[in-house]
Amino acid sequence: MSERPDDLQHNVNPAEAADTLFPIRELSRLTGVNSVTLRAWERRYGLLKPSRTAKGHRLYNAADVERVQAILGWINRGVAVSQVRALLAQDQSDTPQQPLSDEWTALHDQLLAAADAFQEDRIDALYNQQLKQYPATICIEHWLAPLLEQLSGDVHRTAQLAFLSACLRSRLANRLLGLNRQQRQPLILMLCDNASPAWRLWLAAAWLAEQGCHIKILDQAPAPEHWPALLRSLQPEGLLYYREDKPGEVQQQQLQRALSGQPFPTALTGPGCLLGLGADAEQQHQLLVDSQPLSGARSLWQKLQRSRS
Repeated sequence: MSERPDDLQHNVNPAEAADTLFPIRELSRLTGVNSVTLRAWERRYGLLKPSRTAKGHRLYNAADVERVQAILGWINRGVAVSQVRALLAQDQSDTPQQPLSDEWTALHDQLLAAADAFQEDRIDALYNQQLKQYPATICIEHWLAPLLEQLSGDVHRTAQLAFLSACLRSRLANRLLGLNRQQRQPLILMLCDNASPAWRLWLAAAWLAEQGCHIKILDQAPAPEHWPALLRSLQPEGLLYYREDKPGEVQQQQLQRALSGQPFPTALTGPGCLLGLGADAEQQHQLLVDSQPLSGARSLWQKLQRSRS
């Protein structure tokens, strides 16, 4: 149901009337928090108190934008959303960074237990529940990525890692599909070879999609010698490549030729890129090098933002 300017309630608080009022979709655009999560913060936790139109549509102002940013600040420190209201009421903006809360630890343990038991329905329920309460970027950084990294370092849980990453991949693919229908630019091409754990690339892709990027992902990418046709056709505004093993000399030359003269920023991520291409890449203005796709995605996004400003 749309929220039109002529639908404004005549008895909106006079103090708020001096400010520009806007609907929830605009608050979502300004803060990067989706509407489902904003409604959950209001209904479950009392974090937001919007005005209403005569037909009951939510209306927000600049103060609400600042409040959402404050909420995100606490969540980014590892504080659970259920604890944020009390902190905002105490105006503890200068409090030192908090450790991860018991709620995050509990969520980690619940997802780990579901992976250990190979319970896809439980994994699905936890995933859907948390993406209603938290922005997807927070879930990726504080919940999904740390747990998958833990599993990847446990030789006794190889099957659990494979199962959980497959479950998450299908859900992240559906999320990317929906976001790509809404977002056409900037187009980011994301590639990894067959030997690299694709879940790291998918998490990075999901993170970039939440920033507003249109994602094309190939987790079984062709060799770099075949990239020119791909790049000419897609004309991406950015590229992220992930590789675990160090490329051989011939592969390094192919990669350098494929990227030579390209006008867009490129993030080369993973130990393979760091070991095989790091020294040369750092001398090239458009190339970023990082050990992990997720942190490489952040650097790529920052570079895109600077180039657009």
